[in-house]
Amino acid sequence: MSTIIEWALRLWAVVLVVCAAVWVAVRAFALYFVPWQLTTSGPLDGLLSGLTFGAYFDDREVSRQFQELSESLTDLEAYNEAVAAGGPDVARWADLNVGWHVQIMDLTWLQNVTFIALHVVPLLALAWIWWALADIVRDSRRGSVFTEANARRLTAAGLLVLVGAPLVALGSWALHGWALAGSTLADRMTMPTFGLAALPWGLMAAGAGLIVLGVAWRRAVRLEHEVEGLV
Repeated sequence: MSTIIEWALRLWAVVLVVCAAVWVAVRAFALYFVPWQLTTSGPLDGLLSGLTFGAYFDDREVSRQFQELSESLTDLEAYNEAVAAGGPDVARWADLNVGWHVQIMDLTWLQNVTFIALHVVPLLALAWIWWALADIVRDSRRGSVFTEANARRLTAAGLLVLVGAPLVALGSWALHGWALAGSTLADRMTMPTFGLAALPWGLMAAGAGLIVLGVAWRRAVRLEHEVEGLV
């Protein structure tokens, strides 16, 4: 059973490397040989289309759109009467926040490289993690699972996930803002704020768990050596 698990992990690592290579090849081909095209959300959005992300209309654009909408409402007079009478309860006031998916077609060369890196580097990092886990499974089959090398593998994998995941999230947000600032929508839309809610807490918790496991693994290695010294 351990052999199947080991080779399944290695196969998945290879698949991730192939996916990274395909990402680079197809994206490069799309950059230089395929005309940009508008697409709906789908698996090819990041390959054959421009950069797609979420952004919000700024207050001026929202006010303009709301004014155009309100002029066609049948109950506009009732709404104005309510406003004249004191308006809605301030405690229950809700702001109009219109969002939309932005697709920027013409990225600069550096933006394209950053875009590719933000997709390819995580794939390669995950491939390394799966390969390292396969090595641990192999060592367990050979009866030497508690080793310093395996402790280092677990700790390195944990650090990679704990630090890498928020960096990728922050990098993606920064790239989206960078691309939006140079687009024709720069004066009408704004990026959402990058806050704690935008962090990949699940992945970060998994990374922290791997680090703790690596520390415990290293302690187990020392205990095993101490027991062997007493025999």
